[in-house]
Amino acid sequence: MRCKKDNFISGVFTIPNFFTLNFFPPHSPRAKLEMHPPLSCENSIAKSVLGNKKGSHVGMILSFVIFVAFLIFLYSILEPSIQVKEDKQDLLDNLEIVLTEKFSADLEVTTFVINKATTKNCVRLNNFMNNLNGSTIIINNESGDIPIQVSRLVDNLFIVRNNVNNNFFKIYYSEEFPEVSTGNINNCDVLLEEDYEIKSESSGKEIFESLINETKYEYENNYTFLKEELKIPDASDFGFVFVNGNTLVKTDDKKTSTSIYAEEIPILYVDGEANINSGFLTIKVW
Repeated sequence: MRCKKDNFISGVFTIPNFFTLNFFPPHSPRAKLEMHPPLSCENSIAKSVLGNKKGSHVGMILSFVIFVAFLIFLYSILEPSIQVKEDKQDLLDNLEIVLTEKFSADLEVTTFVINKATTKNCVRLNNFMNNLNGSTIIINNESGDIPIQVSRLVDNLFIVRNNVNNNFFKIYYSEEFPEVSTGNINNCDVLLEEDYEIKSESSGKEIFESLINETKYEYENNYTFLKEELKIPDASDFGFVFVNGNTLVKTDDKKTSTSIYAEEIPILYVDGEANINSGFLTIKVW
């Protein structure tokens, strides 16, 4: 149905929705100003507009419900893999702590100087071993060089220096170092306690290359026990790689078809000559 705003039908001029003017003779009983209801077509349009609005609201609600349902479905598909990734990351973080602890041991460093002028490369420091907690030691001079020979006899320490001008030394003590040899060395200058001076003493935990190699051996020969020691769940496995400029220590990883999660961390470690070097440790779990 088509509607017009102005209608002139049978002498009736209609102002839509408000009132109607009747153009009949002045004395006609029908000549009057009367209120006129809205045209039926306008009612239909109004009803149509209201119907369309209701329909659009229902469509919007239906679209929103479908979207939310899709998100729930998508999350149900992805949630297991997200949870697995979070669990593996937690395992990686914990394994970094426990492996670092397993690779670490106490290291004590004592520095001393010889105050007395000497004429021989070999010196005997009387009662010097009383200053140390054990005899698993490595000695370096101020240049970082290891003396020609080191020995101990009871509480006396013998050092054969590279030259008589080496008067400053560092002694590294750790249970990870080998025992110093024992026995007397002849033809040495004897230094009493007042002839040498302890300059400093320090201690702390350090990562040792020897312990990394030892853990690799355990991994390859008693993997089940090592997993239990490190508190790794039965359903998970692990491996590690240690790399520096000259050394590669790599576990023979167990075969797997699942995703492997790895993390690389820089470390400082002590080698077999008490040198502190830098390297990288990569830890893997799956």
